[in-house]
Amino acid sequence: MRISSIVTMGIVALLLSWPGTSGASVVFTQGAEAADPMTVNNAAMLLGTSNLCAHSDVGGVTGDNLAGRLNPCTISFTNAAGTINIKQPGAGVAMDPKYGPNPTPPPAMIGLSDRVSSIVTDGKNSRAFGVATFSAATPAGGRFPVTLNARGEVSKINPALVGALTPGTGAAQATDPLQLTFTSSGSLTYGFLLGDKSIDPSTGLPVPNLGFFSDEPTGRNIFNASAGLSGVTFNGQSFSGQLFNLVIDSSGVVSSSGNLNVEFTPSPLLGLSASTVQAEDAFIKSNLHLQSDGSVGLDPGVLLPLFGLGAPIDTLTFGFSPGTVTLEDAVGAVASVPEPSTLFLQTATILLALVVSWGRRTITTRPRERDRQF
Repeated sequence: MRISSIVTMGIVALLLSWPGTSGASVVFTQGAEAADPMTVNNAAMLLGTSNLCAHSDVGGVTGDNLAGRLNPCTISFTNAAGTINIKQPGAGVAMDPKYGPNPTPPPAMIGLSDRVSSIVTDGKNSRAFGVATFSAATPAGGRFPVTLNARGEVSKINPALVGALTPGTGAAQATDPLQLTFTSSGSLTYGFLLGDKSIDPSTGLPVPNLGFFSDEPTGRNIFNASAGLSGVTFNGQSFSGQLFNLVIDSSGVVSSSGNLNVEFTPSPLLGLSASTVQAEDAFIKSNLHLQSDGSVGLDPGVLLPLFGLGAPIDTLTFGFSPGTVTLEDAVGAVASVPEPSTLFLQTATILLALVVSWGRRTITTRPRERDRQF
């Protein structure tokens, strides 16, 4: 057999065995964040709000509905290397009140919650959706607990039906700006808990925790958590800007923590060494386990501290003077099944045409040799 025929048969085998989407059923990124409540005992006034944004598209059609209270918004985050840069338009609400007046005496503020979602189907068997939520607990004892959640998913409506998963994206983001006004100097402790220990009242079971799943060879999962702080000092130096940025992502099938990339990027103002940052990456990844539903993530009900409480990085303490301190936590989730590469499809078409053309020439000019080959 000629080398040219071996190469050609190899190209045919490659094209025929290229990973398809017929067996894929779902790609989802389940974000979960419970910001560790700060301890602040001398705040004279606070303003707590939240911003929610969600997006969905499948088969080129978007599910972002701007009717009613929803307005245009953008799901936006990036990683330190700049290789992940999300700027996804969606529908959502801005400056959503996080606390409200207690309707019964004594006068006090009570925690509120809200949800924004976007969902769309392709009219066949695929759908995409994004959901962003926040839930604030009633402030007490100088603490302001809030849980943020975001989920993105692209999936088959009926996984049992044969057919490809239609390309699409589900994405969501939630942030919780908090302004505290002080009339005297003091300090606050800051922690950050990743995860969700809430219980579903309808089942009595923990709600889905931070998790990733994909049985799609071209699937994409991205989770982001971050925090920003201004109007404070750290180790005697003025601090203003992003405190940290965490991105967990994967490409392709997700079946173990080895399929996930973890990138924790702290502010240079924290003065952390490269070895400490690497230890933080390893610490986070070591807590992402294979779950009973096939996803990979935090165990049900687990809250993972990014600072203190066994983490490689200690609890952070910030000082402040009379004035306003602003804190903002954020969580975002993206799941997507991209369109097939146009370049690959064009290349595949050309290669197949060459294979067919070469085969026809062989049949015409050297039938006996071809008979001996097969």
